[in-house]
Amino acid sequence: PQQPQAFGAAAPSPIEDYLLPKALSTLDVKPPLTLVRPLNTFRDWVSEVIYLLRPLIYVIALSRAQSKKTSSPLVVSLFLELVAHYLRRTPPPSYALERSEYARRDRDLLWYFLRGVVWKDFTQPKIQTFVKATEKVPLINVVGALVHDWMPLIDEYYYYTAT
Repeated sequence: PQQPQAFGAAAPSPIEDYLLPKALSTLDVKPPLTLVRPLNTFRDWVSEVIYLLRPLIYVIALSRAQSKKTSSPLVVSLFLELVAHYLRRTPPPSYALERSEYARRDRDLLWYFLRGVVWKDFTQPKIQTFVKATEKVPLINVVGALVHDWMPLIDEYYYYTAT
């Protein structure tokens, strides 16, 4: 069905015909407060407050640390992150934004393997063992070489102050 056009208006192009039905209207956009459920329980509040205060507590622990080699700020930060993870609620499938935020937080836990004493005493030796074991294996040695070349970047650019 052709819609009447105003005098002098150009006919809609095939591109417009294709895109207009796919465009969102103001009725299609959800209000912000419906994207994430409100925090109802004390446990929900504690979890979020711990997660939000974790970087501040980490910086305070760093400033009070006797030396930069100490692992206590890192341990405190990891502990707070794990407590917040344990206390948080499980959102229903309909709350995709909340689920994606929690998934991002879970992935961010992996960064602890690249920090401070965890990197120096655990992760780096494991990666070096992998690189040495794959030196003489065709094709896999390419991956080992890339990882080996990448390791100094962690030492040089990934700072101990990263939260």
